[in-house]
Amino acid sequence: MEQPKITNTEQARDFYKRYVHGCPRGSDLYETFTPETLKAYEEHSSNELELQWCFEEFEKSFSQITPKNPDNHKLLKSAWEWHNESTPIRTVAEKLEIMMNDCYGNPAQALLYCIISTAMWTHINKSDKDEEKLLLRLMELCEPYADDEEREQLRLRIVGPASEEEAKRQYRLNHFSENHDGIFDDFQTNSAEQNFKRFATLENMLKWKQEYFDEWTGKDYFLSEENMHWVSVIELGALNYGIYSKENLQKLYDKLSDYKNCAAVDQYWHIAYEIVSTLSKRMFEDGEYDMLEKFFQLAVNLLNDAPDCWEKEYFGSQSLGTIEEYRALMDGKNA
Repeated sequence: MEQPKITNTEQARDFYKRYVHGCPRGSDLYETFTPETLKAYEEHSSNELELQWCFEEFEKSFSQITPKNPDNHKLLKSAWEWHNESTPIRTVAEKLEIMMNDCYGNPAQALLYCIISTAMWTHINKSDKDEEKLLLRLMELCEPYADDEEREQLRLRIVGPASEEEAKRQYRLNHFSENHDGIFDDFQTNSAEQNFKRFATLENMLKWKQEYFDEWTGKDYFLSEENMHWVSVIELGALNYGIYSKENLQKLYDKLSDYKNCAAVDQYWHIAYEIVSTLSKRMFEDGEYDMLEKFFQLAVNLLNDAPDCWEKEYFGSQSLGTIEEYRALMDGKNA
């Protein structure tokens, strides 16, 4: 392929429109273009310029949406290829409401997707009450057509929880994180965050984590691929979640020791790896050598019983190496 010449911002803009937009950097761009071409693009572009170029392309079609215009859906489809969470809500809200008013209570799925995703993910200026009102209006428009899960997410992200039970559920969905930039809990308004904080006191958050830890170390909780890739029971009982204790370590050991009855076979390698990588440092620093050795032996048993796969070979090798390192350190301490 003939390499495009990029010596100024306008040429970089054209390259972005034709090749970069919709194609994550580092993927097949490096198979198509030379390092010199990509370097020239980097020198004449920036993240800010890319957002500006997206918005300019978005506006070309979106600005043409008018009441009763039969081409509105085509214009929306064309514009949405350039939409992102930074597209100003002031630009988007009015036109989407026009289209919702024109649909007579029967919005197309594409329109619903646009309005729900805008309401749920658009970044607004939280200090701007007018932008917050626009966000609330979009939520009102799409609520009758959203499913139960979408309605709950919209309300919690924009308005916030109305009870301690809702705040607890939201905290769990945010992976028990107190950082409000999580997958679910990226509050879009100050009101939503303030309503969450009314219920999510430090005391309550510790209580909620302990409640879930007790639930997950109970007999009925099964360790599957889904929950091992979320906040696993091993992570929850370890350093970063605030409920680390000898009692919880024992409860965790008792649970995991019954792995043949409480865990999926394809997760044995994962549990072994999490045991070693998540628990070793804190337990060693606290001098819990006997309990740490019990966990290490459990990890070795899990790896021995795990089916052969590349994850077992790769992560298991790392785990066994770490175990030997800590055993040497413990031997040195006991010498």
